[in-house]
Amino acid sequence: MFQQDKIYIIRHLSFWYTDEWYQPMLNHTDHIGHITDIFTEKEHAIQAWKQREYDFSHLANFENIMYCEYATEEYHGQQSLLAQKSVDELFDIIQQLNCHVYGLYEYPKALKQQVVFDLSQQQYESNACTADYDLKSNEFITANFIDNDPLLAEVSPSTDTAFEHSITLRGRLEELSDSPLLLKNLIENHPDLKYYDTELIIKLKDIALINPFLKHPILKEIRNLTLEEIYQLEKPLNLTDPQPFRFEEE
Repeated sequence: MFQQDKIYIIRHLSFWYTDEWYQPMLNHTDHIGHITDIFTEKEHAIQAWKQREYDFSHLANFENIMYCEYATEEYHGQQSLLAQKSVDELFDIIQQLNCHVYGLYEYPKALKQQVVFDLSQQQYESNACTADYDLKSNEFITANFIDNDPLLAEVSPSTDTAFEHSITLRGRLEELSDSPLLLKNLIENHPDLKYYDTELIIKLKDIALINPFLKHPILKEIRNLTLEEIYQLEKPLNLTDPQPFRFEEE
């Protein structure tokens, strides 16, 4: 089988406080979060990943390590100790405690994702995931993997549990459509369309399918872009970081 060229991507997972401990907001297996870096060499990506974690930990005064879910008293209040660690040493601790603020991903270079272009705004849709305790901006383009794409088999981590964006329309079928019975029949016979308690949930790929049945068609277009193209679109979305949160001394 022909081996696809690979790219290696770092995504920001956001940092927040659960009222019990500090942890990343996004699961790294969701394949979402601002693309901060992109590489063609895995070793370069790994070194950049380590440096990202190192820089963030210093910026957060090591709260992300000292008081994460799996931290022991060995690390509680040990800013001075952690500040002495090298990039590799600190990364080893972060791996041990599973408190990454960034995730590393491997994709075929040719892989494309479905992205949403808002026709009314003439811009690509994005999602903001910058938590109150976060120190870095995290806005990313709304994107899904393409169903049954054979290239997904070469993605790491697996896309089996990847987050999938959708659109929700609220209202009774009679309010949404001039042909509510036809719309109801479409929903009942299409496995990807869900209707619960006056909420119609639509996968991005089905926008064109359902628009003819709606009183007010969804003014969004699905386009297929490479991850490198998405990376370029996300750059201007994250030029300004939030104001640093003042961590309280424990």
